[in-house]
Amino acid sequence: MIGLVRIHSSVALSLVLAAHVCIAQSRVELAVVRNGRAVATIVLPDEPTPIEQTASVDLQRCLKRMSGATLPVVHETERPSGLCIDIGGTARGRSWRETLARRSDLSDEACVIDVSERGVVLLGRNDAATGHAVYTLLHQSGVRWLQPSLSWEIVPARETVTFPVRTQTVGPYFDRRGGLHYSMTAGDDTWAQSTQAWGRRNRLGGWDHAGSGHTYNQLVPRTLFESHPEYFSLWRGQRQTRQLCTTNPEVIQLATQRAIDDWCQNTNARIICVSPNDGNEGFCECQNCSSLRFTKGNHSDLILELANQVARAMRDKYPRRYVTFYADYHCVGTPIKVKPEKNVLFWIPQWNVDRFQPITHPRQQRFRTALKEWSKFGNPIHVYLYCGSYNHWMYYPLAHCFKVDFPFFARQGVRGVYSQTSQHWGTQGLNFYLYSRLAWDPTLDVEQLVEEFCRLGFGPAAATMIDYYALLEAAAAKGTYYTQTDVVRSFGPKVVAQADLLMAQAVRQVEGAVRDGADPSLFERIQYVAKAQRLVSLNLSAKHAMRRFFATRDRTLLALVAENYSAAIKILERPENRYLIDGDYVRKLERDLSVLSEKMVYGPGRFVYRDSFSGGGNSAIHARQLEGFHPGQWGLNLYRGQTGHAVYRFSAKDGGAFKKAILRQVRFAYSKNELSNSIGIRTPATEDKFVDLSHNRDLENNTRDFDITAQVKGMPWFEIRFSARNTAAITRLSLLSFSVQGEVAAK
Repeated sequence: MIGLVRIHSSVALSLVLAAHVCIAQSRVELAVVRNGRAVATIVLPDEPTPIEQTASVDLQRCLKRMSGATLPVVHETERPSGLCIDIGGTARGRSWRETLARRSDLSDEACVIDVSERGVVLLGRNDAATGHAVYTLLHQSGVRWLQPSLSWEIVPARETVTFPVRTQTVGPYFDRRGGLHYSMTAGDDTWAQSTQAWGRRNRLGGWDHAGSGHTYNQLVPRTLFESHPEYFSLWRGQRQTRQLCTTNPEVIQLATQRAIDDWCQNTNARIICVSPNDGNEGFCECQNCSSLRFTKGNHSDLILELANQVARAMRDKYPRRYVTFYADYHCVGTPIKVKPEKNVLFWIPQWNVDRFQPITHPRQQRFRTALKEWSKFGNPIHVYLYCGSYNHWMYYPLAHCFKVDFPFFARQGVRGVYSQTSQHWGTQGLNFYLYSRLAWDPTLDVEQLVEEFCRLGFGPAAATMIDYYALLEAAAAKGTYYTQTDVVRSFGPKVVAQADLLMAQAVRQVEGAVRDGADPSLFERIQYVAKAQRLVSLNLSAKHAMRRFFATRDRTLLALVAENYSAAIKILERPENRYLIDGDYVRKLERDLSVLSEKMVYGPGRFVYRDSFSGGGNSAIHARQLEGFHPGQWGLNLYRGQTGHAVYRFSAKDGGAFKKAILRQVRFAYSKNELSNSIGIRTPATEDKFVDLSHNRDLENNTRDFDITAQVKGMPWFEIRFSARNTAAITRLSLLSFSVQGEVAAK
C-alpha cells in the first residue's frame, strides 16, 4: 500500500497532489449487491461512535436507493460468516488503524478503503476520517450531495453494486475545510442538522478553532472595565474597550488562562484564537504598546506579541495546537521586529478586495500580497474566504474565481480554507458545492464540476442551466464587488431579464421531462432554484428602481419597490421556502418595506427617528432633497471632488407643534483635513434660511448631541441639512448616521 504524502513547497501542484489519492489498482470487482439482492452485511463496533453510526445509515440508504437492496447493519458481536463491510473500529478496522498510526507522512484525516475478497474495511486515523472513508467510497460509486436536502442527493441506479478490489489511502489536501456547515440558520435545529450532514458527506471539517475570530473581549471581558480600566487600550488619551492593552502583564495572564485552562482543556480545537476585536482602530497607545509600533498604521507586531506569549505558554502542554489571529485584517503589513513562534498560525482574510475577481487580478492585490508576505515566516497559513456573501443574498457567482484561487492556494502552501457565509442555498448553492469539492482536492476541474452540478441536478435542463450560470459569471467578471451597491450595478436590468428567460426555459424543459416519466426530484430541484431566481429578480428590480429614485427623486418608483418587496416576502413566508436565503434577510426585507410606508410626521407625544445609512439608508428615501450623495455599503458616499446636500423635514401631526428635539449620533467619515462638513437647521421662523449648527467639525467619532429645542419649540416643522465636500483623491464614505428624538405637543 502506498500512503498519502503532503508536500508543501514550490513543487509543481501536479506533484503536490500526485500522492493525494494512493491506490493499489486491480481490475477485480467485489459485489455487495447482486441482481438487486444484498450479499454483504454492514458491521459496526459494539459501541459505535456517532460518526460511525450515521455513516452506516448513509451507506445503507444510498445502496438501497442505488439497487433496491437493504444491507443489514449489525454490531461486531453479531457478525455473520459471509461478506462484510466493516466501518470504524471493529477488529478488522483496528488493525488498519494501527498501520495508519505508524505513518508519520499521513494527514490526521487520512483513511483507508480496503476492498478485498474477504470484504470491505472503511476506517480513518480519527473518527471524522472514518466518515471520509465511507463518503469517498460512495462518491467513487457516483453518489453526490449537491445541497442539504435528500432531494438533492444524487444516487445512480444499478442492480448490481460492485467495488474495485484495491487498497486506497486517501485524505484531504487542506487540513482545514471549514465554515459552510457551521453557519446555521438561527433557531432551527432541523436545518442545522441538514447542513451538518451535508458537510460530513462532502468531507468538510478538519481543524477547528476555539473562540470566535475576534476574541480580545472573550479573553478579557468588557465587564472588567470599571474595576480594571488599565486592562483596556489607551486610545486618543482615554481608556476604552475597543481593544486591550496587550502588553499589560495581567492581560497576558488572563489571555493565557482563558486559552489554556478553558479552550485547550475543554475542547479538541487545534486552533486557539487570540485575535483583536473587530475594527482597525482603538489599538493601545500606552508607552509599552507604542514601543511595538514600528511603522505608522501597522500594529502587526503588537498583535503578534500577545499571540506569541500565549503560544509559548501553550506549546509544551499542547504541542499539536496553534495560536492564530486575523493577519492583514486590522492593519496592512507583516510584523517588522517580532518573530512568530512556530506554533502561531496566520489566518488571512480575503478582506477589502474585489471578490468578483480571481486572486491574480489587480483588484485582489492586497490578498495576494498578504499571502506572499506572511508566508515568508514559514508558519502555517490558513485563508478566510467569503464563498457565500454575508451582506446580500443576490447573485454571487464565483466559479471563475475558484478556478484560479484554489490551485493558487495549494501552490502557495496554504494549509487550511475557511469560508464565512450566510445560508443562501437557493441563490449561492453552486458556490458551496464547488467549495466543498475543491477544499478536498484543489486540482479538480471547476468547469467539469459546474457541468456535473447542472447535469445531475437538472437533467434535461443541464445545458440551459450551464448557460444561466455562465451568464452570471460573465457579468460578475466584468463587474466589481466591494459592496452590495456594486452587486446591483454589476447585474443590470438586461442581465436580470436574460436570467429570467433562461430559468423559465429550464423549468419548461424539466416539466416536460417529468410529464414523460423522468425523476420527480428534478422538478423539485429546478423549482427550488427558479424560486431563488424569482427572489433575486424581484430584489434587483427593486434596487434598480431605487437607484433611479436616488438620481431623480421620482417617488412613483417607490411603489414598484414596495410591490417587489411584498412579493418576495410572500414567497419566503411559505414554509418550504424558508431556506432559499438566510432568515435574517427576510426580516430585513420586512424592515425595508416598512420604511417605504414610514412618514416623518409625528405626534402628539415622544418620537425617535434614526438611521445608519447602510445601503443608502432609510432616511435617504425620506430625504426632501438629496444631491451629490450616493448610497454605499455603510452610508452615503461622495465621489471625489463632489459636494453633497441632504435635507430632512420633520413635521408635527394635525396642527401640533414641536416641544423639544435633540439631534444625536451625527457621524461623518473622511480623510483628515480632506472633507468639509456642515449641519444646518431651518424652521418657519428662519425665513427659509438654514442656520449653522456645526461647521467643519471632526464628527467621525462624534458623541456630542445638538440640543435644537430652542430652534424648534412651537414650530410645526423643521428641516435639518447635512452638507459635505469631498476634496480627497478617492471616493469617501461621508455621512454615516444621525438620529433625532423629541416630543410633539398637541394642537
